[in-house]
Amino acid sequence: MEPDFIIAAVLGGVGFMLYLASSLVRPSRSGMELPVLVLIFLIIGAAFLMFFHADDGFPATTVTGLLIAGSALFGLVFNAAVARQDAARLRRERRDDVQRALVAEIKHYKQALDADPLDEAWQTMQPRIAAGYVPFLPSECNDTIFDSVVGDLHVLPKQVIDPVVQYYSQIKAIEAAIADTRTDVFKTGNTAAEKQRRASMYFEYLQMKKRSIGYADEALQAMNATFNNDLSSPGGGRYVL
Repeated sequence: MEPDFIIAAVLGGVGFMLYLASSLVRPSRSGMELPVLVLIFLIIGAAFLMFFHADDGFPATTVTGLLIAGSALFGLVFNAAVARQDAARLRRERRDDVQRALVAEIKHYKQALDADPLDEAWQTMQPRIAAGYVPFLPSECNDTIFDSVVGDLHVLPKQVIDPVVQYYSQIKAIEAAIADTRTDVFKTGNTAAEKQRRASMYFEYLQMKKRSIGYADEALQAMNATFNNDLSSPGGGRYVL
């Protein structure tokens, strides 16, 4: 092997090591390491051929062709890497937008639940139901944002999807329980068994609300952790629980 090519290979390797060292400072996920190495070898090899073997009859057009072909290949790989980075960036931005919207909706209802004396409500309502009173439960709508972004849940990490779905499943169960109180099964009847059924349904309604507080905490903490771990997210910061 010609000494010139050995020197070219060594210099190319040194250049590649410098490139990897810079990646350690700011890690790259573009997959550009191999194309950069190939381009470095082509440039250094072509330079040696042109400056040290020009008198040997080595055609300059061949060297030029190699450089053009190498540059074209590098351009194709570079454009593909940029496209992947843009797609990943858009996915991160959409993920953060979805999480911010869900955090706002969950926090709003959790704050209302925290201020609602659920235990006192049961202690107050139980004797009234036993006496024949039929409680009226107002309708609730605390999943509007979730319903609007449910098609984008796949952009969220799995560790976020599970607690979010668990929380909103509970919210929809609460809405279904409220709807049940509109039926004749709940509203009519004054026997002891019917009063007991009415009290049981109301008690379970309150218990579902209490469980939703814990589910809300889990969902908020999961989204908070994910947001903190992504240092590249625009406007990086912390969701306030």
